Amino acid sequence: MLSNGKNVAPQPIESELVRSPFLSQILLVGNERKNLAALIIPNFDALKASASENSIETDDLSAMLQTREVQQHIQSEIRNRLTDFADFEQVRRFVLLEKEFSQEADEMTPTLKLKRNVIIERYSDEIDRMYPEEA
Repeated sequence: MLSNGKNVAPQPIESELVRSPFLSQILLVGNERKNLAALIIPNFDALKASASENSIETDDLSAMLQTREVQQHIQSEIRNRLTDFADFEQVRRFVLLEKEFSQEADEMTPTLKLKRNVIIERYSDEIDRMYPEEA
């Protein structure tokens, strides 16, 4: 539930976003926050192919994920995928992560469902940075 009292079910939004060829895994956050944000694992192969087509250096994954062009591309993918969702269901901020969520890291169940609490705790610093006005 957002701080404005709107109840948001994350699964439909996450499911729609991972339909993008550039997004592999998504975890929405925003409980008791002003708006939604997301931890995103991109589809690295698709993103690297797109980046190299646009003359963006792809050797350094971390640097590539931080480029303005890649950030804008992902923002555009999010916006295009969520056109049918309400305003309060829009993802306002996101962080691109370099490593997929996995069972080995105890971030997924044996049935490959994300362990929300584990991931939120593990990436709490990244989440807090998406909400600077609440710091």
